[in-house]
Amino acid sequence: MEQGLVETKSKYQWAIQSFTLMDDTFMRIIFKDYQCLQLLLDIIFQKHLHIISWHTQYDLKNLYGRSLIADIVIEVEGRKFINIEVQRSRDGAHPKRLELHKSLMMANTTYPQDKWADIPDISIVFICEDDILNEGKPIYYMHTTYDENGKFVDNGVESIYVNGKIRDETPLGRLMHDFFCTRAEDMYYAVLRERVNYFKNEEGAETMCAIMDAIKEEGIRKGKMEGIEEGRIEGERIAIMKMIRNLSFEEGIPFIEAMMKLHIPLNEQESYMKLLVS
Repeated sequence: MEQGLVETKSKYQWAIQSFTLMDDTFMRIIFKDYQCLQLLLDIIFQKHLHIISWHTQYDLKNLYGRSLIADIVIEVEGRKFINIEVQRSRDGAHPKRLELHKSLMMANTTYPQDKWADIPDISIVFICEDDILNEGKPIYYMHTTYDENGKFVDNGVESIYVNGKIRDETPLGRLMHDFFCTRAEDMYYAVLRERVNYFKNEEGAETMCAIMDAIKEEGIRKGKMEGIEEGRIEGERIAIMKMIRNLSFEEGIPFIEAMMKLHIPLNEQESYMKLLVS
C-alpha cells in the first residue's frame, strides 16, 4: 500500500510542481477555498460581492446540443451568477464560446415560473493567457448596446475578458502574476500562496495525487460511456431510417408521411430528411 502511494506521488510530482492557476484542474482545486475565491471576485469586479454558494467543475447541460463543464460557477447576493473560466488558447477563448457559456448559464439558472424581470443576472469571466481583443487593456468589460446610439441595454448579462499578459503592480496585475507562478513562494497574495503551497508540498501531496487519479478515472469512465451512448444513438438512427425507407417504398408514401406514421417528433424530422436524401 505504501509502495503504491510512493509510486503515485512520483508519477504525478512533476505535473504538480509545474501546475499554475492557469491549469483548470489545479485552478478548480485552489478556488474551492472561500477566501481565495472571494479575493478573485473582489479584484475582478472591483467591489465586494457576497458569495452565497459556489461549485467547481459544474455541468452546464444542453439536452439538444453541446454541453459544457464550467470551471467555477458562483451565486452571489442579489440573484446573480458568475462563471469563471481559465483559457490558455485563443481558440478556447473565442467569443462564440463565451456566448455559449452565457446561454447555458441562463438556461441552467432559470425556472419555468420565473418572470422575465426576475431571471438572474449572468457574468461570464474568461481569464486568458493572451490578449484576446488585442487592445492592450488589462481587462475588458463588455455589455450590450443599441447600434443606433450606443446606449447601454440592461439585459442582466455581461462578458469579461481578463488579459493575462499584463502583470503590473496593480491589484489585477499582481493577481495575474500569481496565476502564472509555478512556485508558491513567488506569489503576491497570501491566501493564494498558502493554499498553493499546501498542494504543491508534502502535506497536501496525497490529496493532490488522489484528486488527479480521480480525474483520470472519471475521464476514462466518461469516455467509455460516451462511446456506448454514441453507438446506441447511431444504432437507433439507422433503424429509424430503415423503417422510413421501408414505409415509403412499400406503401408508396412520401418520407414526411412515413415519419408521421412512426411518430418522429417534428423538431427531428428535418435532420432525418437531410440524411435520407443525401
